[in-house]
Amino acid sequence: MTTDLRQTSERSDRTDCTRFDAQLGAFMERDLPATEQSWMQRHRAHCGACDALVRELEQLVSSAAALPDI
Repeated sequence: MTTDLRQTSERSDRTDCTRFDAQLGAFMERDLPATEQSWMQRHRAHCGACDALVRELEQLVSSAAALPDI
């Protein structure tokens, strides 16, 4: 029974991560409605993988912004 609950939880987490991924660009641009932006923040706070992805993207954006103009 515990295994069934864990599998259901993992499936739910993957679904949440898929939803997160689908909205990631708009989230990074802060172009989501407040309710979705809030959901994304809450998910990120509880999901290490999605939080790591956002941190990595933020670092990439920061590094790109520091590049000299061509």
